[in-house]
Amino acid sequence: MLGHTLRRVCSYAPRVGLSPKRNLLGRKPGISALVRVRNEPWIVPSLLSLKNLADEIIVIDASTDETTEDIRSLMRNGELEIRYQYFKSDLMQMSQRALELSSCEWILEWDGDFVGYTSGTRDVRGLRKLVLSLACSRYFFTIFKVINLDYDLFHIRRDVSYYVEKPYLFTYHPSLIYRLHSKLFWETLNFPLFFKGIDTNSTFAMHLRSVKPPRKYLERRYETAWTFMHAQGKYTGTLDDYVRERISADLGTLDIEEASKNFRAGLFQLVIPYNKERLGDYPDLLKEYAERKMAIKL
Repeated sequence: MLGHTLRRVCSYAPRVGLSPKRNLLGRKPGISALVRVRNEPWIVPSLLSLKNLADEIIVIDASTDETTEDIRSLMRNGELEIRYQYFKSDLMQMSQRALELSSCEWILEWDGDFVGYTSGTRDVRGLRKLVLSLACSRYFFTIFKVINLDYDLFHIRRDVSYYVEKPYLFTYHPSLIYRLHSKLFWETLNFPLFFKGIDTNSTFAMHLRSVKPPRKYLERRYETAWTFMHAQGKYTGTLDDYVRERISADLGTLDIEEASKNFRAGLFQLVIPYNKERLGDYPDLLKEYAERKMAIKL
């Protein structure tokens, strides 16, 4: 509570000259969506979710599979205008590159396995309307919810919250730099005290967290930990070395395919069926894509 009060008071710093007013930084009104991508099977509905939400879509791609062609197909077909750059690096550097390329006052972090709602009470355009109505001189970060799907499109984890809250949307300030979180093994931003937090208490997207080929998901999990340890000098070997060591210790094999199957079997023990009556329907874009590409009716 004290932290919220302090942020609320400090958020008026631009008005009294203690920080530059946001509208004087030379940025365009609107939202820049930052999407860093590495081998994401859901990239098409994910990017299409941004069509009526973002004024600018920046994709930093490090994929080695068909994901790159999926993105370029959206661009060629004129379905989306995307500022695209292939940049093979770790997720922290990819995030920083995307931030540096952005030009709007508001920044949206959007993962390539998010699919937004585009109709009803969860429509992502509601989020846009909210943030663009806030004072143009002050700084904010906005927290909203996503629903995590795990194992496949019909399950959620029983042992952890199926909702995740994170400040995915925030106003730009030149002091913002991505760093690796010391405990969580992912990239993060530290917002200055003059940033005021806005909690929407609303859900605007689904996160298809582990709804992907098991080998891809397993490698991604280990890559996140390896990136942190490598950056801190705690592990000097390659990512492949780290994956081999971890699957041997965690899953009892050196064979990545066998390890992926074992991991997926273990994940199934942790999930329960998704309940549409309690949690709501799927996003329209996800339903359309699943039926068209996979013959799956949600």
